[in-house]
Amino acid sequence: MNTLILRRTGRTQWTLLDASGPAAGRLRAGRGLASAELTTAAGSWLAHTRDRRRRHVTAGPGGAPGVRLAPREAQLPGSAPVPARWTVRRTPARYVGVLDHPDGRITVRAPALFGGRVRVECTGTRSDLVVLAACFALLTRRHRDRMIMLVVAAATSHGPG
Repeated sequence: MNTLILRRTGRTQWTLLDASGPAAGRLRAGRGLASAELTTAAGSWLAHTRDRRRRHVTAGPGGAPGVRLAPREAQLPGSAPVPARWTVRRTPARYVGVLDHPDGRITVRAPALFGGRVRVECTGTRSDLVVLAACFALLTRRHRDRMIMLVVAAATSHGPG
């Protein structure tokens, strides 16, 4: 099993670190984490959310959907699209996204609250671009949930007096 860490290095930028230390890739988010540029030594992909609930994410070269991460219809790139399964679980402490595919599994764990690093565990063969796409899918989902919590808190607080 390979363990990777996605570390925030700027306001809208994260770096994917391998266990040996060198950067394996970079994720640069767009406004509101609705889109991102995923970059590794193998190339660069654009990732986008496809619905308001941020449950559907596509990523690929030049915006072409090479990877699709959705609860019922996940697929990975290849000469023929490879079927996969993407699931997201939330607990009060963390978000966990699991991408099961024929060649292995990618598990992404992110803290529910601010701060902390995103931990990625990979079994089988992996592509760093697919790992970054899975990280983006989990981060954008967490961002949406945080925005809803802020709106609810603002609407239910009555202020002083």
